[in-house]
Amino acid sequence: MPENTQTLGVLRFTMQEIACLLRQKELSLAEIAERMNFSSVSYFSRYVQKRINLSPSEYRKDC
Repeated sequence: MPENTQTLGVLRFTMQEIACLLRQKELSLAEIAERMNFSSVSYFSRYVQKRINLSPSEYRKDC
C-alpha cells in the first residue's frame, strides 16, 4: 500500500531531525532515540538503517 503524502512528509521531517541530531556528536544514540520517542536504541538503529541504508554510527562517521 503506497504511503500518503502527509505520511511521507512526516517521515521526511523525522529523518531530517534525526540527521541533525546525529551530527551533534556529543549526543549518544540512546539520547537521540529517546528524544525522537523510539522505544529502544535497537529499533531506532533499524529505523535509520532501513531509510538511509547506513547505521546511525556509519552516518555519523560520514558527517
